[in-house]
Amino acid sequence: MGGRISIGLKVINFKDVLYCKAEGNYTRIFIEKNTFIEAHNLKVMESRLPAELFFRIHKSLLVNILYIISINSNYVVLKTGIELKVARRKKQELLKLLSKNRLIVKSNLRIFAYSDH
Repeated sequence: MGGRISIGLKVINFKDVLYCKAEGNYTRIFIEKNTFIEAHNLKVMESRLPAELFFRIHKSLLVNILYIISINSNYVVLKTGIELKVARRKKQELLKLLSKNRLIVKSNLRIFAYSDH
């Protein structure tokens, strides 16, 4: 998937986006070593990003599922070690999406997701 989004003069590949966070009418876009502010709200960003890669885990968070390595009762953990709060009502839907795309292993209270990314 080689899509891109354009932010001002910066072009970012979809696959490089870790997650997006709502900040009022703006969206902060997180890549591994940097962040950018986009002058659109999270709903607009969600419509621009591929639904098969990005999932709304909370009203203010949109995450790239390729970077999720584990899920516990309240958080998803990304490969970078970042923990993001997941809404209770979104957790089951996220688990279904992850199970369609890769192997999921349950271990006590944590769920580990494995991918090639």
